[in-house]
Amino acid sequence: MKISLDELRAGAMTAESLKTAVRTLKECGFVVIEDVLPREWVNRIRQVCNETLLRYMGTLNPEKREAMQCIHTAMFPPICSPFTDAIAIENPFAVQVAEATIGRDFFCTFYNTNTQWPRSGIQHIHRDFDHLFPRFPVPLPVTQIIVNIPLVDFTPENGATEVWPGSHLIVDDLPEDGEALEERAEYFPSVRTTVTAGSIILRDMRTWHRGMPNQTPEIRTMLAMIYNCAFLNAYISATELIEIPRRTWEQLSPRAKHIFRHNPVVDKEPSLEGKAPPY
Repeated sequence: MKISLDELRAGAMTAESLKTAVRTLKECGFVVIEDVLPREWVNRIRQVCNETLLRYMGTLNPEKREAMQCIHTAMFPPICSPFTDAIAIENPFAVQVAEATIGRDFFCTFYNTNTQWPRSGIQHIHRDFDHLFPRFPVPLPVTQIIVNIPLVDFTPENGATEVWPGSHLIVDDLPEDGEALEERAEYFPSVRTTVTAGSIILRDMRTWHRGMPNQTPEIRTMLAMIYNCAFLNAYISATELIEIPRRTWEQLSPRAKHIFRHNPVVDKEPSLEGKAPPY
């Protein structure tokens, strides 16, 4: 969906736009808010992200590096600017939709990047998170939202993510192996998230999706944050917590501190080094 220039300047959607965004997220399993981040900022963070990613890949042994480049690479970004700029971690439009969907006390404990390399393969169809009560006969409301910020234009050629609208509402027993799930997914329509850099994709974590091959010579990278309903703090693993350098923490706004309140603040200097997620 597109928002108006007046909404962009105000940093807030109108009541009608917000209603549309929330309804789309709840019914389709994802919603795209187009062109809400300045291209200058996107270009700057893409350059820093790519430089950090290449340094990170250089720390891996050749076998692991090659394996990651065949599918995709996930990396925890450095917890400092520009990755902690307010426009990313507390984007007003993403926050507005999250608050209206999972409550004002939502929190974030997971922040990473996801990169499709040139000549990368296709990912298996999967959910990032299962239903809280898989045997319950009806789907429960959304409790986790992943916020993706594409740092390049997402196209069919560079691996725009494939998504199955409405699949977050499927509550019957799903096949556990990837091939069986892909056979089942053939009977459901899918779409590709072809969006411009600087757009925001909010997706229910239960929605079926997969990364697609990047057939271009350029890497395709995006940021990813998980916003959680407040009560899920009891279920979050300690391995998903982000260590936030105290200097970075002191520069965050009160709202950002509230969003990241469950993460440990540590006495170490910010560093432009990425690290592997805990999986």
